[in-house]
Amino acid sequence: MLIFYLLLFALTLWGVRWAGKGFLPEECLSRSVTDSVKGVFIILVFLSHFAGYVTYVAPIDKAGKSISAWLGQLIVTCFLFYSGYGVCEAIQKRGAAYVFPFPKNRIGKTLLHFDLAVLLFLVVRLCLGKTFSLKNILLSLVAWESLGNSNWYIFAVLMLYLITWLAFLLVQKHHKYAAVLVTVLTVGYVVVLRAVRPRDTWWFDTVLCYPLGMWVSLLRRDFLRWLTKSNAVYGVSVLGLLAAFLATHHLRSAIGGAAWLPLQIANGMLFCLLLTAVFLKVKVGNRLLEWCGQYTFELFILQRIPMLIFKAMGIAEWNLYAFFLLSLGATVGLAFGFRYCTDRLDRLLFAKKK
Repeated sequence: MLIFYLLLFALTLWGVRWAGKGFLPEECLSRSVTDSVKGVFIILVFLSHFAGYVTYVAPIDKAGKSISAWLGQLIVTCFLFYSGYGVCEAIQKRGAAYVFPFPKNRIGKTLLHFDLAVLLFLVVRLCLGKTFSLKNILLSLVAWESLGNSNWYIFAVLMLYLITWLAFLLVQKHHKYAAVLVTVLTVGYVVVLRAVRPRDTWWFDTVLCYPLGMWVSLLRRDFLRWLTKSNAVYGVSVLGLLAAFLATHHLRSAIGGAAWLPLQIANGMLFCLLLTAVFLKVKVGNRLLEWCGQYTFELFILQRIPMLIFKAMGIAEWNLYAFFLLSLGATVGLAFGFRYCTDRLDRLLFAKKK
């Protein structure tokens, strides 16, 4: 599968340009840039999940799997980081008008869309001969268990949204104090989840990237002003972030026990800051990546359905590349159809009444 990583690399380079005159530092966190970055990483998520449905034999395929193993949970950090950043930006602009309806507009809508996807998985798995207990189905609807779908990320996002709502509801006028509360409660989430699901470290080892995104939003001007103070400051900062990222990435694998989790958490947060710093000087983006970024939820939550179906049909054993292309094409089609349906449902349930 190395060839697909190379194609993704070429796609990422398409449209890349150096920041020149007229390029404002804030553009590194603009919607077009963040959508494009999310587009890159949602494709990496697809490649990572795909590896779980096939057996790699050829060296070139194993090389691709090694890339997925090296990246690990880093492929989801930017989603959490940009989510925290975007939510905090909206709160600063709209205030209570954005915070009060948060349970409906953010938590409720996300859970509804997720449950519709879960029902699709249920139908598909039942048709493929799989059976589930009522308890399993009910817990899957709140993302605590799975029917074959990706669930941990949605559960984490729902909890982070709940934490955000509570924090900014309690501390409405002091956003930095509210961000402190979000950070503390997120650390509490990590502690609780580590006690409840100690082996499932992916449930909690990246969630602190969400409050990090909030802090970047709140301190954006100072953060960007420092990085753009001079070319020397920028170069030293980027090299420092890169060195810290590589060091924590190496140590998290070399060190086990209780020290592993803090290194993993720090590694993900450093990765997000490094990306932000790099995009001060390099602007990424093209229409295809932006589209993928705009359809992140659908592409993320639905991609396993084609993989399950085509795997059951024996296509994975017949031809690895046909399995990949069919799964990718079907996922894109599902994403279009799912968004079409949910957009209309949202207009009925969540549109503001005149």
